[in-house]
Amino acid sequence: MPLTLGPLLFDAGIDQTQALVIRHAFVQEPEPNGLQGLHADSTHAEILDYTARQSTDPRRFAAAPPPLWVVFIREGGDQARFWSVVENRGEVANNGIVRTFDIVETEHMADLRSRLVIGWRSPRTWRMSANAAASYCRRLCASVRNQRPRRQRRAAQPRVISSKRSTPHATG
Repeated sequence: MPLTLGPLLFDAGIDQTQALVIRHAFVQEPEPNGLQGLHADSTHAEILDYTARQSTDPRRFAAAPPPLWVVFIREGGDQARFWSVVENRGEVANNGIVRTFDIVETEHMADLRSRLVIGWRSPRTWRMSANAAASYCRRLCASVRNQRPRRQRRAAQPRVISSKRSTPHATG
C-alpha cells in the first residue's frame, strides 16, 4: 500500500480541514495582475513572495483561505516537489486584482523540504483542500544530496542478421 500525503500531514500536526495544498508551476504571469511568475531558478524569497500574492477572484483563490498552506512546486509531468508549509496570518493588502497575505514559513514537515515528491493527479488544478490532496501518493522521498545516480543503461548491441537463407539441398 503506497504512502499518501494524509499520514504525513497528520504526523506533522496539520489539521487537514485547516490547510490548503498549492502546487506552483513555472509560468509567466500576465502583466495586469502584477505578479512576476516563477521559473526554474526562482529563489526561496521569490517563491515565498509569489505564494503571498493571490487573485481577488474567489473562483481562483478562496475568499477566506485557511491558516496553513502546504506548498509544492511542479516537478515535471504529474509530479510536484514539496517546498514548505506556510502560515497565513491574514490579508495585508488588496488592490482589486491581487490580494497580498502575511505568510511565514513554519517548521511543519521541515525535514521533507525539497525531498518529498508526490503524484499530482489534476494537472490543471493548482490548489485544493488538504482533504482532497490527502490521498495523493508519495513518489519519492530521498535526500537530494544522497540520491544515488541512476544506473546507466547499456547501449544496445547491434544484432547481425545474416541475409543468407539456408535452403535444403536437392538430392537426385
